[in-house]
Amino acid sequence: MADEKKEWVEPAEDAATHEKIKALLTEKGVEFKVTEHEPVRTCEEAATVRGVSLDSGAKAMLLKDSGKKPAREGVEYYLAIMSASKRFSSK
Repeated sequence: MADEKKEWVEPAEDAATHEKIKALLTEKGVEFKVTEHEPVRTCEEAATVRGVSLDSGAKAMLLKDSGKKPAREGVEYYLAIMSASKRFSSK
């Protein structure tokens, strides 16, 4: 079994984790609102469903450092977060 690629399986949602996050936010006095909606594929769709401007959202991307000389030794992946209204170029 050399380097077999396994098919991605979406993990099941964990209601207990969701409740823990809400409890922590409440305990810390953080104001928040839970919005439930159908799954969306783009930032534009998400903003429309939430009834807000695209500028109010963020997009998160997991980036892999594939350069010959890593930006930081021992760090292979980075989480980049930017305004949903901006475009990302991998170049």
